[in-house]
Amino acid sequence: MITYSRSAQYYDALITAGGKDYARESALVADLVERYKRSPGRELLDVACGTGRHIEHLRERSRARASTSIAACSRSLRSARRTCVSTSRT
Repeated sequence: MITYSRSAQYYDALITAGGKDYARESALVADLVERYKRSPGRELLDVACGTGRHIEHLRERSRARASTSIAACSRSLRSARRTCVSTSRT
């Protein structure tokens, strides 16, 4: 059995092939955040970020200036960092 840390590099390809729609899920989360947020904050925290695909879409959709991702798996966190750097705005 392959552990999650060893499969992180394949996770997005496998899960997307199975029908996962990160953009749709992120849109739902963004709508919930806008509806229920209690401050004008413009930073996002993605706990258990996996490979960072949700935060990628959330950053595109929101006016967030910064995001922080937390993951238990170091390979996933490296992947999330690459994802966030590729979608960062200046």
